[in-house]
Amino acid sequence: MTERAPTPDGRRLAAVLVALGWGAAVVAANGLVSLFTGLEVDPLRNAGPLVVPAAVVAALVVLLVRLLRGQDRSGWLPVECGALVYLVQLAAGALVYTLIRGSVADGLLWIATQAASPFQITDVVLALVAGLIMLLVVRAQAAGARRPRWPWERDDDV
Repeated sequence: MTERAPTPDGRRLAAVLVALGWGAAVVAANGLVSLFTGLEVDPLRNAGPLVVPAAVVAALVVLLVRLLRGQDRSGWLPVECGALVYLVQLAAGALVYTLIRGSVADGLLWIATQAASPFQITDVVLALVAGLIMLLVVRAQAAGARRPRWPWERDDDV
């Protein structure tokens, strides 16, 4: 008789899906904000095409790590996710822009232009939603919720 495979931890899969969903939502939301407002995602024209994507990818990685470590049911998870995304996007974007331009003052200029931009605010709001979704998943699993099962996966003979 073969042993049953261990059931996968739904939190890991949920964290990966929530983080990737956040990344997709950021791309879509930034495009829509740009379309409706007529603003560029990166107003500094000499920044090049890598600054904003690098900042978003860095924030995505940090968000994923935070969601993977979200074993507690603390209500602060959405706030932590929003704050992490905000800080990491600003820091990573400033770092990449500083490397491109070669001046720390240019990195500070990038932070000043992005800190209150509608794109940054949109990304933070989406991170709050992602943290809330993960918090709901963690709390539901702690309360005994399990994944739905297909009829042929059930052990009962009903």
